[in-house]
Amino acid sequence: LFKQGLTAYNNLDVDSAFSFFDNSKKILEKNLDILSDYSLLSKSILYCGSSKNLLDESENAKSFFTKYLTLNPNSDIDVDKFSPEVVEAFNHAKDDMEMLGKAKLSFKTSPKGAILFIDGKIVGTTPFTLNKIQEGTHYFKLHKLGYSNEGGKIEIEADDSKTIEKDMDEFDDASFLDDATSEMKKEFGTFFMMKNASDTAKKLGVDRLLVSFVSVKGTDLTLKLAIVNPGEKTFKKDSMTTLLPISGNFFNNNDVKEMLNDFLGSDFGYEKIASLATLQTADNLVGDNQPKQITQKTSGSILTKWWFWTIVGVAVAGAGAGTYFLLKSKTDGAKMKIDFSTSK
Repeated sequence: LFKQGLTAYNNLDVDSAFSFFDNSKKILEKNLDILSDYSLLSKSILYCGSSKNLLDESENAKSFFTKYLTLNPNSDIDVDKFSPEVVEAFNHAKDDMEMLGKAKLSFKTSPKGAILFIDGKIVGTTPFTLNKIQEGTHYFKLHKLGYSNEGGKIEIEADDSKTIEKDMDEFDDASFLDDATSEMKKEFGTFFMMKNASDTAKKLGVDRLLVSFVSVKGTDLTLKLAIVNPGEKTFKKDSMTTLLPISGNFFNNNDVKEMLNDFLGSDFGYEKIASLATLQTADNLVGDNQPKQITQKTSGSILTKWWFWTIVGVAVAGAGAGTYFLLKSKTDGAKMKIDFSTSK
């Protein structure tokens, strides 16, 4: 639909172009629970605004430009792609963003502890409140291990206060996740872990699986991340160490939020899982005769399915760390699971 819209737009059939762009936007908005990349949604909104401007519907154009700028703060419009009239209208909308009012938006889930995304960015875990969110249109997504994602669109006015409550649906049979977790946390980052993660992703029917390993020693918090692509049998990983917050939400740490958003938002840096093993091990377990040349590919569909997974290894929490960890009793012994929220 978006490509059809571009064709119509370039042929100056602006009415048809807007229809295509608007339908593209609406389809993506209906799939926010599985939307991993907001770039096409952003482009659809931008071109909706441009089309409305060319149709002399300035107020509607401004509304679309404002929605685009909410997703892409401080971005500029390409003067080579858009007419001077559209560029001028976009810049006026950008200048007016500073005058928009603020509102209060809260999220609660049952069970609590779901990762909350606002406008494509991680902001925290539920329950969570944004006390000064900009008025207008916002998109949200909620994710929790073992449960179906929730997503939606919110319209909020200045000085308003809203609470979004969601009962998350648990998967019917996710018992194999406990076994997979137990195996993967033994050797985080190794070939065996990546292969296990890839096999688990196939069972879940997802295109990407994120595994995170969090440990605390003294006042240092170490976060290790790995993403596997089961279809391509590839992975990428990263890690960071930062100071453990004394109180508050784990995701309030700007370094952690920046790392997660950069890591999840890029399709670059993937390697073959087989490269982690010897040629013989890779041949026996993966079926490759040798590690293959890495070719960078991007997902063919914008509606990429993700599964977010948290694994916690042995951790020693420093004094004053709050309730970052929740000890759960299992038949095979005690396990440590990240909780992300702290008591104040």
